[in-house]
Amino acid sequence: MESIQKSLEGLSMEDKVAKLLKRLVDSEEHNTKLKEKASQVDKLTKANTSLEKKLEKANLILLKTEDAKGKLEELCRELQKMNKQIREDSLNKVRLLEHERQQAVEQLRTALKVSCSFFTFNGNVFFEKTSAMFSILFYIAHVKKTVVIIFSLELLLQSLTHRNHHTYSFFVILLLQIF
Repeated sequence: MESIQKSLEGLSMEDKVAKLLKRLVDSEEHNTKLKEKASQVDKLTKANTSLEKKLEKANLILLKTEDAKGKLEELCRELQKMNKQIREDSLNKVRLLEHERQQAVEQLRTALKVSCSFFTFNGNVFFEKTSAMFSILFYIAHVKKTVVIIFSLELLLQSLTHRNHHTYSFFVILLLQIF
């Protein structure tokens, strides 16, 4: 206030009014500019707050996504381990089944050779078929799951029933060749 009074000293009343009026207009313009800037600051503050909230939400989503990614990667590793174990188990089972099949084939060959030694081609002498031999034959037939073997075994049984030693010897040779 004192600075205004000092600046007005020595001026006429008209000049004082004009100077005060000009100062009032300048003050109003300055006040209007300050209000505009204040409203802009409010808008920017609100926008900043909103952006900070969005950023916070985005960071939370990112953390959850990274956590989920880590869990999925761990699950994938576990799944790969399980798949590898299943493959190994399957291969071991196939090897075991193949080994058992080979043993059964060898047992069948032995049984057929033994049965051939009981059979005399020159005479009509047949020894009774043993249930153990045919149990082995049918077991092998089902292990190999071949129609030829099952059909051959059925014909072999029929030939033994009718005491046809030529048919019997033919099918014994056929079975030996199959195995």
